[in-house]
Amino acid sequence: MMLAAVLLVGAFCTTADAHGLRGRSECVSCESTAVSTSCDTCSAPVQAPAAPQYVEQQVTRYRCEVREKEIEVDVYKRVAKEESYSYNVNVPVTTQETRKVTSYKQVSKQVEYTVKVAVPVTTQETKTVVCYTPSTKQVEYNYTVMVPHSSPVTRTVNYCDYETQMVSTCVPVCRTVREMVTDECGNCHYVCRNVMENQTITRCIRVPVQKTREVTCMVTTCTPETRTGTRTVCEMVQQEKQVSYNVTRCEYQDKTMTRTVCEMVPEEREVSVNVCHYETQARQGTRTVYECVKEKATRKVSYTETVPYTETIRVAVGCSTCDVCAPQQRVSLFHH
Repeated sequence: MMLAAVLLVGAFCTTADAHGLRGRSECVSCESTAVSTSCDTCSAPVQAPAAPQYVEQQVTRYRCEVREKEIEVDVYKRVAKEESYSYNVNVPVTTQETRKVTSYKQVSKQVEYTVKVAVPVTTQETKTVVCYTPSTKQVEYNYTVMVPHSSPVTRTVNYCDYETQMVSTCVPVCRTVREMVTDECGNCHYVCRNVMENQTITRCIRVPVQKTREVTCMVTTCTPETRTGTRTVCEMVQQEKQVSYNVTRCEYQDKTMTRTVCEMVPEEREVSVNVCHYETQARQGTRTVYECVKEKATRKVSYTETVPYTETIRVAVGCSTCDVCAPQQRVSLFHH
């Protein structure tokens, strides 16, 4: 790899000579280096570069390749097997038993009871009451009335009157004109076209004019006037008198009544009932059980491997410059 890099730098140097950068790179290298001696090649005349020479060289490179290989892995499989097991079940068992039960029977009977009742009692009583009797009489009173009086009055009123005037107005009028034209063949014919003209017309208008005039109208005014009248007034006169009225009061009295009462009488009797209870019984059953069994299996896997290979390339060699300026020429080329 180092040899390839050195040959590549030589190719760059030859390329720089081919493009005419030899003299400029030599001067820059002489100026950039801190050497106290003078460079004789900077003052030397520029020579024509020589043609590059190429040689074949084998280099080693690396590439990645995908490959497969077989490996052994552990695989777990489920294996089913039958096994017997015992379990308990509760079985219902029904038996008949005789038991004593108490039932209640409804019995009706008549029972006397005493209640208090309110009996209305009416009595006649007399008392003095005050009553008012209406009494009418005629009474004089004064009242005011508005008496209307009408009189003629002269007033000035405004009104609108219209005057007739003749007004001249210029309006555009469109009319059709017949003209003679000659076509391309020299034939004459008539065509119609529209022509806009302004014509003056006279029209009649009504113009409003404000005017005043005096008119006589009747005006009614009301004058208050006091008059005397008579009206009937009703007054209430107080009087006392004796009146008789019936008063009803409620008196409580004892009264014997009969009602029907229902009683619940207990009775005992024997009945047969079915009693259900559960008995535990042992039974045998079969079930399927799965177990994981470890086995060896072969699997193909892919992997990447770096493989070296040899390739032939062409490398330019040789330079026509002197031994002193060749290293400085390569430094100047990389600077650019």
